[in-house]
Amino acid sequence: MNLKIRSKLILAFGVILLSFLLNIVISINFLSNNDKSISKVKDFTYRELQYSSKINVSVIQIQQFLSDASATKNVDSLKEAEKYKLTFKDSLNKLQNMDPSIKDKTEKIDKDFDEFYELGVNMANVYMKEGTDKGNTLMDKFDPMASNLSVEINTLNNTAENSMNLDLRNVQNIMGKNKGFSIALGTFSLILAIIVIMLLQASILNPINNMFVILKDIENGQGDLTKRITIKSNDEIGTMAKSFNNFMDKLVNMIENIKENSILVSKSSEVLNSGAEKGIESIREINENMMELDNGSENISHSVGQVAASSSNIAESVQITAEDVENISILTEEINNIALDSSEFVKITKDEMNKIENISSANMAINEKLGIKAEEIKNIINTIKSISDQTNLLALNASIEASRAGEQGKGFAVVAEEIRNLSESNNESSKNIENIIEGINKMIKNTIDAAAQEADNIKKGSRMVEDVVVHIEKIVQGINNVNSKIQSIAAAAQEQSASVEELKTTMETVNSSNLEMSAEIKAISSGVQGQTDVMSEFAQMAEDLSNSSNQLNNLVDKFKIK
Repeated sequence: MNLKIRSKLILAFGVILLSFLLNIVISINFLSNNDKSISKVKDFTYRELQYSSKINVSVIQIQQFLSDASATKNVDSLKEAEKYKLTFKDSLNKLQNMDPSIKDKTEKIDKDFDEFYELGVNMANVYMKEGTDKGNTLMDKFDPMASNLSVEINTLNNTAENSMNLDLRNVQNIMGKNKGFSIALGTFSLILAIIVIMLLQASILNPINNMFVILKDIENGQGDLTKRITIKSNDEIGTMAKSFNNFMDKLVNMIENIKENSILVSKSSEVLNSGAEKGIESIREINENMMELDNGSENISHSVGQVAASSSNIAESVQITAEDVENISILTEEINNIALDSSEFVKITKDEMNKIENISSANMAINEKLGIKAEEIKNIINTIKSISDQTNLLALNASIEASRAGEQGKGFAVVAEEIRNLSESNNESSKNIENIIEGINKMIKNTIDAAAQEADNIKKGSRMVEDVVVHIEKIVQGINNVNSKIQSIAAAAQEQSASVEELKTTMETVNSSNLEMSAEIKAISSGVQGQTDVMSEFAQMAEDLSNSSNQLNNLVDKFKIK
């Protein structure tokens, strides 16, 4: 996935946030539907059963008060019966308005009630005015009529009760399905969040860990420069890995050049050392010859011939030495240029490391913002908890109403209990979601810690690059010192060449005048001693150059480049 790290983080946590928001919206929708279903049961079915019960109670009370008025001749009982008649009429009209489908039943009940009530009032008046015998005649008609009316009303009650039980079962089934779907959706959201976080962690940390292993290997001084970071993305990590691989390629080329040049310098120093030894040996021979000339003039001609031959050998050695020194000077200048180029490249690499460090700091800021968004999700969950608490309060009120309804409200009490259980289940789900959010917060914190560790590793890499800069500068300084010594050697070789020419001229003069030769022997002997010291210094410089080359070669051999 060719996305930047910031885009990956936004996409990953956007998917997680969208999943949880979808879960929250669906849960709220389920709660709203459950509330509507419960309100329907409360506002329609329960009220229908309540009106039906009032009708039944009104008939029973009217029968009781009319019977009491007939037996006790109490006019107040008639007034009470009149009140319950009004209650009956009012409840019957409300029931008919709520459910027009039972209009035929209610009209028949209303008609039978009017006949029942009229007969009951007449019966009471007959008892009070005409006596018991005539009243008993009407009583025989009144009781069966009351029984028939009660049967009709009970039928109406049973119909309302069955309707309420059916609605309650439908509500219970819907709530069960909603509960199962909410649990499944919450589980899916959790699994999706875990998968997204694991993929995001792998895409960021794996390249960084690979780079850390390579840099740690180089830090320990036994670096394997053949290792490369596999580039699988075009984000900041991929760009950093590509720059690192390019740096490693150039570093390998630089070390190969340094190794080749160090071998060449070592060989040249050996040649210089050999030439210096030959020069010292020749000078020693000249010194011995001068001493022989000083001891006896009879061997002057023979000694002059040896000195002339030695002077020719010295001239040739000095010429070879001068050419070798010039070649070494050119190679040293090339090495110096390569080292300077390497220093500039390492400085560029250091700037890139600083940019990577800034990008890492920006990533940490993004992670902190994601933590803030997770806190906002917690606020949404608190809202869900508030809705659950209101649902629980609604269930409690429903239970109270069911208790007031007595025996007729038992079915509704069961529904209220189920609602309260569902509310507690929703509250528990909210707590689970809150725990999940806490887990995400911990993951974000772990991501921030990992990013901080990444920043530390980048800083270590930057410090390592700075150390490389220092070492390369030391190499440049050492090469400059070697170049300076080589220049000194070249100057000494030139002086030696002039001295040899002077020696040849002196030998020719010796052949023409033995007296002048005898006088010059001491001067030549003194000059030969100075040349011996110069050649000793030259040999020491060659040895130092060889040691420096060997040390450089040993340092380069610590890196694996093939």
